[in-house]
Amino acid sequence: MQLNIERQHLMLKNSETILHNDLQLPAIGLLKEHEPIFSNIYLLYLSYNSSEKNLTQENKTKCIHAKEFDLIPTNYSYDALLFVMKRYHRPCQQLQEKKSKTICFYDPHIYFCFCNETTRRSICFIYDFKYDRCNECLNDGQCYAGERKTNKKEFICRCKPCIYGALCEFRMDRLKYSFESLLILDVTSTNNEINFTTQSGPKSITWIYMSICIIMTIVGLLSNTCTYLALNQQKNIRSIISRYIQMTAIVNQLILICLLIQIIYIILNQYNILNNSFINLFFCKSSSYILNCFSYISKWFTAFLSISRARLTNQIHIYSRKQYIWLLIIIITILSLNATEIIFHRLINDPRKPNYFICTVEILDNQWNIFETIFRITNHIIPFLLNIYAVITIIRTVARSKSNIHKTNFVSEIWKQIKQYYEQLACPILIIMCSAPELLMILIIKCHQWDNTSIRTSMIIMHFISFVPQMLSYYLFIQPSTVYRKAFIDNTRIGQILYKILDHQWNIFETIFRITNHIIPFLLNIYAVITIIRTVARSKSNIHKTNFVSEIWKQIKQYYEQLACPILIIMCSAPELLMILIIKCHQWDNTSIRTSMIIMHFVSFVPQMLSYYLFIQPSTVYRKAFIDNTRIGQILYSIIQSS
Repeated sequence: MQLNIERQHLMLKNSETILHNDLQLPAIGLLKEHEPIFSNIYLLYLSYNSSEKNLTQENKTKCIHAKEFDLIPTNYSYDALLFVMKRYHRPCQQLQEKKSKTICFYDPHIYFCFCNETTRRSICFIYDFKYDRCNECLNDGQCYAGERKTNKKEFICRCKPCIYGALCEFRMDRLKYSFESLLILDVTSTNNEINFTTQSGPKSITWIYMSICIIMTIVGLLSNTCTYLALNQQKNIRSIISRYIQMTAIVNQLILICLLIQIIYIILNQYNILNNSFINLFFCKSSSYILNCFSYISKWFTAFLSISRARLTNQIHIYSRKQYIWLLIIIITILSLNATEIIFHRLINDPRKPNYFICTVEILDNQWNIFETIFRITNHIIPFLLNIYAVITIIRTVARSKSNIHKTNFVSEIWKQIKQYYEQLACPILIIMCSAPELLMILIIKCHQWDNTSIRTSMIIMHFISFVPQMLSYYLFIQPSTVYRKAFIDNTRIGQILYKILDHQWNIFETIFRITNHIIPFLLNIYAVITIIRTVARSKSNIHKTNFVSEIWKQIKQYYEQLACPILIIMCSAPELLMILIIKCHQWDNTSIRTSMIIMHFVSFVPQMLSYYLFIQPSTVYRKAFIDNTRIGQILYSIIQSS
């Protein structure tokens, strides 16, 4: 006899009922619970006349595996099946002798058996234990099918630890992390309990990420354009150093544009807008490859820039072709070795959603993971070390030269040069500081922790932070240099416009900002105290039938301490603010005015000295708590009483 499967439903573990489309449920109901390592089978009912069944623990009976009765050997062939079947009556007989109610047991090779309570014999049916299995999941994920007769595309994937995605397509092992997979996981819904992801529309967090990226691209465009123009106008500063800075600015902007394109591609793909498989495949393989290549090349440009500065300081001829050849070799090496991004990125299609493509990384050999990690760390560490070495060489050379000429202490000259060349140290330090958190997280975070939303969000933020240096080309290369900054302001139209705006508007903005931070807190304080006084006065005048104005004066006397604090703060700050607005710039050469201004500046800090008298002393409750519960309060009180 054969146990035919009429209906098969997929349910989550927290499901409480099962509904059937027909008027009645089938004669036998089985429930399979799939755990990460093993599966259990339960008997829900026999001949249950209803279309609904509760799935409580009391309503299901566990069917026992034949191994628990020692019915079957560890491994046996189909030829030995007849010998094994002769033992199938033992469970029913043994359990009857123990006076325990047995219902069912199974041999996962072929048979599912029920016990007859009357005859104490088993009734066995041929059962397809693999009926609910399918082959749609990747990375050795377990695939469980739903109702195959009506919907062959209904299935669910149980992924192995450290693997995520609707099809188990994202490997998040320590050496297999990729930003695209992390971002896709963050913009889709993940069920952590059973370790599978169901695709959904983009969340609001997606638009936040894209907004951040757009802002970074716009700021970077302004900064990198200003950097390029500053070094493109002045012929007398056109050198290999200025060329490196210009190339770095161009590459930095390309990096930000590629990052924006990558995020837009992921969002459009989640909306199922990019239905063309060729376009999907192109962006899937190229976006990450181009972005990583430009990122590494930018770091090497800054390293060669520092080396050129060091060679110039040592009076070495820096127009050597060897330097260009070495740079070209490094660029070709990066483009070649980073080709693993193209090789291992591939496009897969979810069978449940036609024309829906998922870009994933499939690395078959663990050696490639190790190689990719070493390659990534190398392209961060070596340019950083070259930058630091070059800057130290510049500082040491200049310090030794000046100490020999001026007969000064070498160490003191070192510190002077560090202050002078701080901008050359700032660039490599900023790059490594922005990149280090992401690299450390990759090495520290365990793969099963990626289902934590806060960890994923932190990692994405750190990834964005790693692109901060690409936004700040102007502040890293032009702003610290008097020559470059002057060339930008004098010889470029955009420099002149920005200088006029910032020179005039910044002072106005700073003044408004300063006054606002004095006036608005003061007004809020006064408004709050007036509200308290008015509310209490109205309440008491209504209760005691007294005059409202007289009650106002009573409450002012009672709550004077709350008025005293904001009034004292504004009274101490106002003179300095008025002096700033009234005194004309040519009057600052008057000693008495300068002295008055300094005294008024000190007076503005008087409220910070009087916290006790403003907040504790006027309040009976606070004052009593201070005297009764603190040692210093008791000492001060006894001293004051005795004096």
